[in-house]
Amino acid sequence: MIDVAKAGGGTYAYKWDNPATKQIGNKLSYAAELDKWQWMLGAGFIAVAINEMAATAQEIARSANHADTTARTVDSMAVECIGVAELTIKSIDRSVTEVEGAMSGAQQLDADTGNEGRPRHRGTRRTPARKSGPLQDLTSKDSKRRKRQNYGSQRSRATRVMAAA
Repeated sequence: MIDVAKAGGGTYAYKWDNPATKQIGNKLSYAAELDKWQWMLGAGFIAVAINEMAATAQEIARSANHADTTARTVDSMAVECIGVAELTIKSIDRSVTEVEGAMSGAQQLDADTGNEGRPRHRGTRRTPARKSGPLQDLTSKDSKRRKRQNYGSQRSRATRVMAAA
């Protein structure tokens, strides 16, 4: 190394006992002469350590790239989920608005026809055409009987609900 320093300085490779692995390995040093003080200055490193650091740096870069890719994937999935949720909420809101409109129309119809406060039947009922003569009498009696039965079953259902509460 002294010869390299006296020749104007430069790099110098030689074998060196690596204290970490306790094996002999390559060491690369730089030597320079300081004429003013008649000193030689040298600094070096073990090649295995540099290779390990380079491998570690590459692994960190790969991990960072993988983490970046994962973060981008998670971000895009989150944006998609938010979009689907927003569409679902709009659809539900639209349905609720339609039901509210229908209920409002039904309440207005009840008020207009005088059926306000009366229970609604499930499904739709068709009103038969008006009949005249003896059939009308039978239909009227039958209709009155059915109304009494419906009223009784609704009353007993309400009684059961109140008793359960």
